[in-house]
Amino acid sequence: MALFNIISEISNPFLDGVFNLITSSYFLIPVIVTIVLLVEKDKLKNINIRTNIKSIIPVILPVFLAVILTVIATTAIKEVVHEDRPCQVMQDINFPYCQDSNSFPSRHTAVAFAALPFLALRDLRKYFVILLIYASLVGIGMIYLGQHYPHDVLAGFIIGFGIGYLFLLKSGWIAEKCGKILKI
Repeated sequence: MALFNIISEISNPFLDGVFNLITSSYFLIPVIVTIVLLVEKDKLKNINIRTNIKSIIPVILPVFLAVILTVIATTAIKEVVHEDRPCQVMQDINFPYCQDSNSFPSRHTAVAFAALPFLALRDLRKYFVILLIYASLVGIGMIYLGQHYPHDVLAGFIIGFGIGYLFLLKSGWIAEKCGKILKI
């Protein structure tokens, strides 16, 4: 509660707008940038678009699967836990936006972090720090806006990064199986 009182004191229209922007559909930026960087890293030798699309799929499929499983996992946990959002509970604090859905865990934070392992353990580490900061701002924004408690954001980070890391570990196997299916 003390954290939300502090946030309420520093709250202003500019920060409200910035965090609303970051946490709206822009929470997907780490996922999109990761996919673009992975495709760019694995430059394709043929100009034939059909071959290129087939070659791109095994590279990006593990990222998509990690994000999809992250969404499924966080949605399932939300349905089991049924925790109210801070903005629903703390009526004496003025939050700029309030959704009427379950709080725990933060799906936005989880998705923002799900793609990051694919950058951390590859030669794309220089982008990892930038996207780590951005994904962290998504989590901070969710707390600032009263959508989530800090433990929701922490759980979202653990779930998203953990699932992403597992898919990174299995990305070679996924790419191999995908390559066989696509005959590339």
